[in-house]
Amino acid sequence: MTNSQRLTQVRKLFLNWMVDSQGSESKEASDQPEIRRESVLIRDEFYCGRRFHADLYDAIWFIEEDVLKIYRSDGSLVKALRRAEIDAFEEQRVVAVTGETVAESSPCEAEQSDPEPHDEPQSTPSILKFHDPLTLGDANQSQDAEDHAGGGNQDDGENRRAA
Repeated sequence: MTNSQRLTQVRKLFLNWMVDSQGSESKEASDQPEIRRESVLIRDEFYCGRRFHADLYDAIWFIEEDVLKIYRSDGSLVKALRRAEIDAFEEQRVVAVTGETVAESSPCEAEQSDPEPHDEPQSTPSILKFHDPLTLGDANQSQDAEDHAGGGNQDDGENRRAA
């Protein structure tokens, strides 16, 4: 699955979650929740996910961890959906579209009902690695220390040889 396909899947999951959390009191199209704004998340010049803004909730999808975290508008965490729960939602949606009967369970329950570990390795898309600015600073300092321990800059070395 490509990143754009996964993004579409996560976006639909967030919309469906908002509809489910809203309950059955508003079924009119004008009352349906919608994503008002979407932002690209970049950290240390690398793409790391998306942020979705709605009226009552915000959600952040972290691409490397493949986790969708849903927050209330006050910033408190409501739910974190991991890779298996996102996949379970997609499987339920595909089954519903093909007309097969769907078990009345949430993605969390579907994950818990499969206690057997899968022997097949799961293929995941390659993701660029993030660099922690704190560790980058330490790496730069250790490189500077090595440069100073090695005799400073090259001009000093030439002066010493000449002397």
